Amino acid sequence: LMSGLVDEKTNRVIEMLITSMTPEQLLLGKIIGLFLLGLTQLAVWIGTAFLVVQFGADIPFLSGITLPADLLVFGLIYFLLGYLLVAGVMAGIGAVVESEQESRQYAFFISFPLFVPYFFIFQFFTNPEGPIPVALSLIPFTAPMSMIMRLGLSTVPLWQVGLSVGLLLLTTALFVWMSVKVFRWGL
Repeated sequence: LMSGLVDEKTNRVIEMLITSMTPEQLLLGKIIGLFLLGLTQLAVWIGTAFLVVQFGADIPFLSGITLPADLLVFGLIYFLLGYLLVAGVMAGIGAVVESEQESRQYAFFISFPLFVPYFFIFQFFTNPEGPIPVALSLIPFTAPMSMIMRLGLSTVPLWQVGLSVGLLLLTTALFVWMSVKVFRWGL
Protein backbone atom coordinates (compact mmCIF):
# COMPACT_ATOMS: atom_id res chain seq x y z
CA LEU A 1 0.00 0.00 0.00
CA MET A 2 2.71 2.44 1.00
CA SER A 3 4.93 1.52 -1.96
CA GLY A 4 2.02 1.82 -4.34
CA LEU A 5 1.13 5.26 -3.06
CA VAL A 6 4.70 6.50 -3.31
CA ASP A 7 5.01 5.08 -6.83
CA GLU A 8 1.71 6.61 -7.95
CA LYS A 9 2.72 9.98 -6.51
CA THR A 10 6.06 9.83 -8.31
CA ASN A 11 4.46 8.86 -11.64
CA ARG A 12 1.61 11.33 -11.19
CA VAL A 13 -0.99 8.57 -11.54
CA ILE A 14 -2.74 9.83 -8.41
CA GLU A 15 -3.45 13.15 -10.05
CA MET A 16 -5.39 11.38 -12.81
CA LEU A 17 -7.25 9.15 -10.35
CA ILE A 18 -8.28 12.10 -8.17
CA THR A 19 -10.15 13.65 -11.11
CA SER A 20 -12.73 10.86 -10.90
CA MET A 21 -12.97 10.31 -7.12
CA THR A 22 -12.24 11.94 -3.79
CA PRO A 23 -8.96 11.26 -1.95
CA GLU A 24 -10.94 9.49 0.78
CA GLN A 25 -12.54 7.12 -1.75
CA LEU A 26 -9.19 6.40 -3.36
CA LEU A 27 -7.38 5.65 -0.11
CA LEU A 28 -10.20 3.59 1.41
CA GLY A 29 -10.56 1.69 -1.87
CA LYS A 30 -6.87 0.83 -1.83
CA ILE A 31 -7.05 -0.29 1.81
CA ILE A 32 -10.15 -2.43 1.22
CA GLY A 33 -8.77 -3.95 -2.00
CA LEU A 34 -5.52 -5.00 -0.37
CA PHE A 35 -7.44 -6.23 2.68
CA LEU A 36 -9.50 -8.53 0.46
CA LEU A 37 -6.29 -9.83 -1.10
CA GLY A 38 -4.91 -10.57 2.38
CA LEU A 39 -8.21 -12.20 3.36
CA THR A 40 -7.91 -14.46 0.33
CA GLN A 41 -4.44 -15.50 1.45
CA LEU A 42 -5.75 -16.11 4.96
CA ALA A 43 -8.58 -18.26 3.56
CA VAL A 44 -6.04 -20.39 1.68
CA TRP A 45 -4.00 -20.86 4.87
CA ILE A 46 -7.07 -21.75 6.91
CA GLY A 47 -8.23 -24.14 4.19
CA THR A 48 -4.83 -25.79 4.16
CA ALA A 49 -4.84 -26.08 7.95
CA PHE A 50 -8.32 -27.58 7.83
CA LEU A 51 -7.19 -30.16 5.26
CA VAL A 52 -4.14 -31.02 7.37
CA VAL A 53 -6.33 -31.52 10.45
CA GLN A 54 -8.89 -33.60 8.52
CA PHE A 55 -6.52 -35.81 6.56
CA GLY A 56 -3.54 -35.75 8.92
CA ALA A 57 -5.20 -37.88 11.62
CA ASP A 58 -3.44 -40.98 10.26
CA ILE A 59 -0.01 -39.37 10.51
CA PRO A 60 1.34 -39.77 14.07
CA PHE A 61 2.78 -36.27 14.62
CA LEU A 62 -0.35 -34.59 13.17
CA SER A 63 -2.93 -36.73 14.97
CA GLY A 64 -3.24 -34.47 18.04
CA ILE A 65 -3.67 -31.18 16.21
CA THR A 66 -7.03 -29.45 16.48
CA LEU A 67 -8.25 -26.16 15.04
CA PRO A 68 -10.74 -24.55 17.45
CA ALA A 69 -13.49 -22.48 15.83
CA ASP A 70 -13.18 -19.67 18.40
CA LEU A 71 -9.48 -19.27 17.57
CA LEU A 72 -10.39 -18.92 13.89
CA VAL A 73 -13.01 -16.26 14.69
CA PHE A 74 -10.67 -14.28 16.93
CA GLY A 75 -7.88 -14.73 14.39
CA LEU A 76 -10.09 -13.19 11.72
CA ILE A 77 -11.05 -10.27 13.99
CA TYR A 78 -7.44 -9.56 14.91
CA PHE A 79 -6.32 -9.95 11.31
CA LEU A 80 -8.93 -7.43 10.19
CA LEU A 81 -8.12 -4.86 12.85
CA GLY A 82 -4.37 -5.40 12.73
CA TYR A 83 -4.32 -5.07 8.97
CA LEU A 84 -6.42 -1.91 9.01
CA LEU A 85 -4.20 -0.39 11.71
CA VAL A 86 -0.98 -1.06 9.83
CA ALA A 87 -2.54 -0.10 6.47
CA GLY A 88 -3.75 3.18 7.91
CA VAL A 89 -0.33 4.06 9.26
CA MET A 90 1.49 2.94 6.11
CA ALA A 91 -0.92 4.90 3.91
CA GLY A 92 -0.27 8.01 5.98
CA ILE A 93 3.47 7.52 5.57
CA GLY A 94 3.09 6.88 1.85
CA ALA A 95 1.13 10.12 1.49
CA VAL A 96 3.85 12.34 2.95
CA VAL A 97 7.15 10.81 1.83
CA GLU A 98 8.77 11.58 -1.49
CA SER A 99 10.70 8.40 -2.30
CA GLU A 100 10.52 4.64 -1.92
CA GLN A 101 13.74 4.58 0.12
CA GLU A 102 12.43 7.15 2.56
CA SER A 103 9.17 5.24 2.98
CA ARG A 104 11.01 2.01 3.81
CA GLN A 105 12.97 3.75 6.55
CA TYR A 106 9.75 4.85 8.20
CA ALA A 107 8.10 1.49 7.61
CA PHE A 108 10.69 -0.17 9.80
CA PHE A 109 9.49 1.80 12.81
CA ILE A 110 5.91 0.73 12.15
CA SER A 111 6.75 -2.91 11.44
CA PHE A 112 9.09 -3.44 14.38
CA PRO A 113 6.40 -3.36 17.11
CA LEU A 114 4.51 -6.09 15.25
CA PHE A 115 7.41 -8.48 15.92
CA VAL A 116 7.99 -7.57 19.58
CA PRO A 117 5.87 -10.52 20.83
CA TYR A 118 8.35 -12.92 19.22
CA PHE A 119 11.10 -11.56 21.48
CA PHE A 120 9.03 -12.74 24.44
CA ILE A 121 7.94 -16.09 22.99
CA PHE A 122 9.39 -17.94 25.99
CA GLN A 123 7.14 -15.87 28.29
CA PHE A 124 4.11 -16.77 26.18
CA PHE A 125 4.88 -20.49 26.32
CA THR A 126 5.73 -20.66 30.01
CA ASN A 127 3.28 -18.13 31.46
CA PRO A 128 0.70 -16.83 28.94
CA GLU A 129 -1.16 -15.07 31.77
CA GLY A 130 1.97 -13.29 33.01
CA PRO A 131 2.38 -9.52 32.97
CA ILE A 132 4.39 -9.30 29.74
CA PRO A 133 2.03 -11.39 27.57
CA VAL A 134 -1.02 -9.62 29.04
CA ALA A 135 0.50 -6.17 28.49
CA LEU A 136 1.53 -7.02 24.92
CA SER A 137 -1.96 -8.31 24.17
CA LEU A 138 -3.46 -4.97 25.23
CA ILE A 139 -1.08 -2.66 23.32
CA PRO A 140 -2.72 -2.09 19.91
CA PHE A 141 0.40 -2.57 17.76
CA THR A 142 1.36 -5.84 19.47
CA ALA A 143 -2.14 -7.09 20.28
CA PRO A 144 -2.93 -9.00 17.06
CA MET A 145 0.03 -11.36 17.38
CA SER A 146 0.11 -11.47 21.19
CA MET A 147 -3.56 -12.21 21.72
CA ILE A 148 -3.62 -14.94 19.07
CA MET A 149 -0.62 -16.61 20.76
CA ARG A 150 -2.31 -16.34 24.16
CA LEU A 151 -5.62 -17.65 22.84
CA GLY A 152 -3.83 -20.63 21.31
CA LEU A 153 -1.94 -21.44 24.50
CA SER A 154 -4.42 -20.75 27.31
CA THR A 155 -7.88 -19.56 28.24
CA VAL A 156 -7.87 -15.77 28.13
CA PRO A 157 -10.46 -13.92 30.25
CA LEU A 158 -13.18 -12.46 28.05
CA TRP A 159 -12.70 -8.97 29.52
CA GLN A 160 -9.08 -8.96 28.32
CA VAL A 161 -10.16 -9.98 24.82
CA GLY A 162 -12.87 -7.29 24.84
CA LEU A 163 -10.49 -4.61 26.10
CA SER A 164 -7.85 -5.63 23.57
CA VAL A 165 -10.31 -5.56 20.66
CA GLY A 166 -11.76 -2.24 21.89
CA LEU A 167 -8.36 -0.56 22.14
CA LEU A 168 -7.32 -1.97 18.78
CA LEU A 169 -10.57 -0.79 17.19
CA LEU A 170 -10.22 2.74 18.58
CA THR A 171 -6.57 3.00 17.57
CA THR A 172 -7.33 1.63 14.11
CA ALA A 173 -10.18 4.09 13.58
CA LEU A 174 -7.96 6.97 14.75
CA PHE A 175 -5.06 6.04 12.44
CA VAL A 176 -7.24 5.41 9.39
CA TRP A 177 -8.99 8.76 9.96
CA MET A 178 -5.63 10.54 10.39
CA SER A 179 -4.22 8.84 7.29
CA VAL A 180 -7.19 9.97 5.20
CA LYS A 181 -6.62 13.54 6.40
CA VAL A 182 -2.86 13.34 5.76
CA PHE A 183 -3.48 11.77 2.35
CA ARG A 184 -5.85 14.60 1.39
CA TRP A 185 -3.34 17.16 2.66
CA GLY A 186 -0.44 15.40 0.89
CA LEU A 187 -2.21 15.66 -2.45
